[in-house]
Amino acid sequence: MKLIIHIGTGKTGTTSIQSALSSNIKLLEGENISYPFTESGEHNIIEAALLPFEKLHRVFRSRYNDNPQLPKDLALKLIHNLNKQTSEHIIISGEFFFSLEVEPINQLLNLLNISANDVTVICYVRNPSSFWLSGIQQFLKGSSNIEGLIEGKYRFRKGLENWSKVVGDQNMIIRPFDKKQLHDGDVVLDFMQQIYAVTGSKFQFTDVKNQNASVFAEQCILMQELRIELLSVPENTFNDDSRLLIRSINIESRNMELSKMKFKNNVVRFIESNHYDDALWLEQNFGITIYNQENMELMSTNTEQGLFSTGLVRDLLDNYNNEKLELLKNRVIERFNSM
Repeated sequence: MKLIIHIGTGKTGTTSIQSALSSNIKLLEGENISYPFTESGEHNIIEAALLPFEKLHRVFRSRYNDNPQLPKDLALKLIHNLNKQTSEHIIISGEFFFSLEVEPINQLLNLLNISANDVTVICYVRNPSSFWLSGIQQFLKGSSNIEGLIEGKYRFRKGLENWSKVVGDQNMIIRPFDKKQLHDGDVVLDFMQQIYAVTGSKFQFTDVKNQNASVFAEQCILMQELRIELLSVPENTFNDDSRLLIRSINIESRNMELSKMKFKNNVVRFIESNHYDDALWLEQNFGITIYNQENMELMSTNTEQGLFSTGLVRDLLDNYNNEKLELLKNRVIERFNSM
């Protein structure tokens, strides 16, 4: 058995890839490739077999708070299913795999009874400022506090180094999440090309849909500010009220022409200069360019201290309409309070 493991990163079309794989399980089986079925379409739960409950992703900690043993039981059941597969190649996918340290990665391979030489890792990496623009949207679904978030790093280098230490650079396929560099400008089609390169099986996925819904600037601002104003839930928590708030924002946004999210120029420069060394490392080690370093305007981090001190999304964004923001806010509050 040979393992192909798609590890993300997050915000690189992972859900679309997983949806395509789940919808084409029978087609893959015909090519002697297995993509084990799960209700969610991905295999992130496997991390629960490798990590203590308190170190699991916040999604699992929130979902299984009343039964901390259950995620481990589910993970071991999935691993047992993987070990029964007879296909030549098995694909598993989960963006949570990206953040695993070396020891849990080795533990995963041991549980699957597979040699590191029989593993191919596929990972997509995107421009850091683009990543954080999308990452903020995801983060705000479960938390209102973004202080220190962007000042931190999109840790693509750390994740790639950990996997490389286990399987070697020669077994790593790193792709830029950039329409201009993806096969036919599409991440699912690009992923198919990578599977062909590994397995020699050329096939055409059916029922391929883009699973990533855009969040507009006004929506993102309200996800933060109305969570503070309307909800009484702990940070890093998904519950019925937080889901209801997001649903109310989405419903009331229909038929409104909202603004595409865009960082202020100084925020972009801060993020990209903060990732300069890692971007250079990526190019030197894997030949992947995620932004034009020649034209990047470097700036000193010291000159930007306090840049994000307010902790407000509205202070990071350069492209939103105040009138539409207030109109949407009033509509959302009215709907939320009536539900």
